[in-house]
Amino acid sequence: PISIASLSSTASTSDGMLLNGVTPGLTVSGPTSVGNATGAAVSLTGSGAVTFSGTVTASGARGLVVASNTGTVTAADANNSVSATAGPGLDISSSTTNLVFASLSSASSGTNGVRLDTVAGTISAAGGTITGATGNAFDVNAGAAAVSYGGSITNTAARAVEITNLAGGSVTLSGAVTDTGATGILLDNNDMGSAAAVAFTGTVDITGSTGTAVTLSNTTLGTTSFADLDVDTSSSNQVGLFATANTGATLSSTTGTINSGQATAVDIDNTTLDITLARVDSYFGSAVGIDISDTTGSFAVAGTVPAGGDCQLASAGCTGGVIAFKSGR
Repeated sequence: PISIASLSSTASTSDGMLLNGVTPGLTVSGPTSVGNATGAAVSLTGSGAVTFSGTVTASGARGLVVASNTGTVTAADANNSVSATAGPGLDISSSTTNLVFASLSSASSGTNGVRLDTVAGTISAAGGTITGATGNAFDVNAGAAAVSYGGSITNTAARAVEITNLAGGSVTLSGAVTDTGATGILLDNNDMGSAAAVAFTGTVDITGSTGTAVTLSNTTLGTTSFADLDVDTSSSNQVGLFATANTGATLSSTTGTINSGQATAVDIDNTTLDITLARVDSYFGSAVGIDISDTTGSFAVAGTVPAGGDCQLASAGCTGGVIAFKSGR
């Protein structure tokens, strides 16, 4: 491969670093610093193995863009940081990576905050922020990479998180996920394998979703888990949690609350359950409050009922929620 001791670029009017069709690949043995590029901070297309042995600090309108690389892209220094001001922090397709970041961020992207499409290898970011994307904030499609992101995701358009068509691997999101007035979380058609998982280990807060807040569908094996899932669609009357056709797959939650207004709060079939929630509310309208069928495992709402067992809307002591005032039921 081509070898460079270090690389530096400031205020480039296009990409800060661009490799296109460099089949021998590239090794940067020292630090890489790219600041305020008007294009991508680093763009790698159709090239051989690229290794950043030193610390990478990169910022631009887009962050790190990798497309159809024939060799592995490696940047494994724990102090790496990438940020984008008008595009994805990461935009990687049809490539293998070994990437580690202390911080990975994207603001005001006209597309996604992070987009991974048919990626293999590993991607790990300890922190960062994703805000203001007009497309899905965190989007993973196909591939079997091990992906972890510890930064926060704040979303007001499209989906906060969409994970689809995986053929294995894992995705762990340990930072706070906040979705307001958008379309929530979609996890669909993932063939996870028995040991693989999609895990939300931080808080998930979805408010006023314009569609079903959380969907898990057509997933084979593996576990999808939420440490703290809080959904409030009472203003939009949308389904809170929907799961269907998940063959051998487990849906798990440790705690959480779901208030769906007039819509069904929980609608699950053909899924293995390990769910505990603190509160579930669905009131007025004709939709079933909780609809669970053809499942195995456990589902529990860990609330309390006052003496006499009479819970009405906003009744004191009904900590587990209220399902009431349903017409025709």
